[in-house]
Amino acid sequence: MIILGNENIPYQSIANISNIADIKNTKPNQTLMFAYDIDIIKYCFKNELSCLVLVSNIKEAIFCNSLNVTYIVTKNDISKQLQDIAENYMFDSKILEVINNDEDINNVAPKGIDGVIYDKLIKGMLWEQ
Repeated sequence: MIILGNENIPYQSIANISNIADIKNTKPNQTLMFAYDIDIIKYCFKNELSCLVLVSNIKEAIFCNSLNVTYIVTKNDISKQLQDIAENYMFDSKILEVINNDEDINNVAPKGIDGVIYDKLIKGMLWEQ
């Protein structure tokens, strides 16, 4: 299981961006994090940049995988459904569910989700409903 945001488990540095122009202010080895935006995703694909995208629905997740997004982040209401789709279509992207604390891993792991990301990492990000 992938775990992003726990202080005891190392993970690659993440840069929160909101547009393509923000990318110039990031470090080369950072994973770019943003809410679903097809233009940013296409830019990342074209430039082979690692990214973590917050999605709200299945279509967005499928587009993300088609454009080589590293991590697809979702809320728990569709995480199991997305994981099943990811396994059926053999996604290269990894599905992450947002959690609040370590104990939430007990609920996520039995669902077979690829990993988790702590909500503190995505705090303040816009997430379209």
